[in-house]
Amino acid sequence: MGVTHTYPDYENKVKANLKRRVKTMEKEDKIFRVLVPTEHE
Repeated sequence: MGVTHTYPDYENKVKANLKRRVKTMEKEDKIFRVLVPTEHE
């Protein structure tokens, strides 16, 4: 498990970039999902 910090409203970009990185590093067999929590007002 890892933790990353994001600025508000960048959560979706961060999630997409992490998913792309998992794929390019061929780690799909080790990393099954990426969760980025968001705050809703």
